[in-house]
Amino acid sequence: PLSPLASELASASGLLTFTSFYTVQHHKRNPDIISVSLVYPLPLRLTSRLTIPYTDADGGLKQQLPFHNCLCLRPNAAEWIYKWGHLKMTGEKLKGKILFFSDIDETLVNTDKSLSEENRRAIDEFLARGNIFVISTGRALLGASNLLKELGLYGKKNMMISSSNGAIVYDTYLEKELLRRPVPLDLMYEAFDLARDFGIHIQTYTDTSVVAEQENESLRRYIAVQRLPVELYPSIRNARIAPPPKLLCLDYPDPGNITRFRALFEERMKGKLDCFQSNPWLLEIVYPGVNKGSSLRFIAREAGIPIDHTVSAGDAENDLSMILAAGIGCAMKNADERLKEQADYVTVNDNNHAGVAEILNRFCL
Repeated sequence: PLSPLASELASASGLLTFTSFYTVQHHKRNPDIISVSLVYPLPLRLTSRLTIPYTDADGGLKQQLPFHNCLCLRPNAAEWIYKWGHLKMTGEKLKGKILFFSDIDETLVNTDKSLSEENRRAIDEFLARGNIFVISTGRALLGASNLLKELGLYGKKNMMISSSNGAIVYDTYLEKELLRRPVPLDLMYEAFDLARDFGIHIQTYTDTSVVAEQENESLRRYIAVQRLPVELYPSIRNARIAPPPKLLCLDYPDPGNITRFRALFEERMKGKLDCFQSNPWLLEIVYPGVNKGSSLRFIAREAGIPIDHTVSAGDAENDLSMILAAGIGCAMKNADERLKEQADYVTVNDNNHAGVAEILNRFCL
């Protein structure tokens, strides 16, 4: 029954031969990377480039394997492949309790930050069946909570927030923090010094406000969208704050500055802090290992939900880790092309036309 899938993919991509690989170790340390030729080349982690990412046993993104036109599979690949193939061929839904991770901006909400009625109805039905819905966002917890209250989603049973790109996990029904992985203060000071010397805006957060050293156009534009209070200090060392969940560099007038600073930051802070972009003018900075994918795995483990019963939806680079970590990783029609290349499913509808409801109805309801 999987043969039509091979024909479908070959026809769509023009590729003729596919090989799958999976490993639980770094490929340089594992001489026995398992290679299995499959008749059934599902569109999972497929690339026509010279490198392809692979994942560890927890779904974490690792180094790039130097193979051409390869299908990269998770551990226990055969079982997962059969299930995915069965879902695609039959149109059947996932069974049992499901964990759904959704980005907010340009994914769950419309561009004007409103929630479509189609998305609202699908989420309500999903939650009514006892599933867990997680808003997974780069936003600070206060900003995400405020938006969910405006949308009428805050406080629903099994509605959670994974904020600051996974640094904080919060149950909105219990109003209880389940996880916090902050940036140590000494590393925060070092990152602020580096950004100040480079000449780019950097800020951080308390549970109630944005903290920065100076006001500028980028900060004003950010606050206009997020509607959070601001604390300004001549030096970040004067701010008596707890280790924050994340740092954020912004340059709305010149996004190219973000790209240039990112290269410098990755060189100077390698192994100390991780960084990734949520859009061209924002650089997110977190403690190593903190990302949306690690947050998904944490909640799945705590809730006793198998990874193959997890679904994620996103549109930007900071969503990649949860796209790869989830059993079914979905990219929006309006997503970055690099994200679409790694997704298991790409929506027909964009964020302004209930793309999340499309995913929920296709796999969960």
